Amino acid sequence: MNTKTSILDFIKYRQLEWYGHVRRMADDRLPLRILEWNPLGRQKRGRPRKTWISDITHAMQEKGLEELDWNDRTQWRTRIKIYNLDKGRCY
Repeated sequence: MNTKTSILDFIKYRQLEWYGHVRRMADDRLPLRILEWNPLGRQKRGRPRKTWISDITHAMQEKGLEELDWNDRTQWRTRIKIYNLDKGRCY
């Protein structure tokens, strides 16, 4: 059974990988502070824009991950892993 990894699966994998990397950073690191930052002020009218963090939470739900699973790096990496049988690589 040869299945090809789609580009979307690979993008989700890399986003989850980066999310786990940033979440494990120390509290004073700038990338983590930016990730947790909420801008002040009013939002524009209409439907809210799709955000990066909403994509991450959706990808985590698809993989069955919970919010604090990123604490254990090895478990996080194995749970977000994609196996590309076409090229024999594991992402």
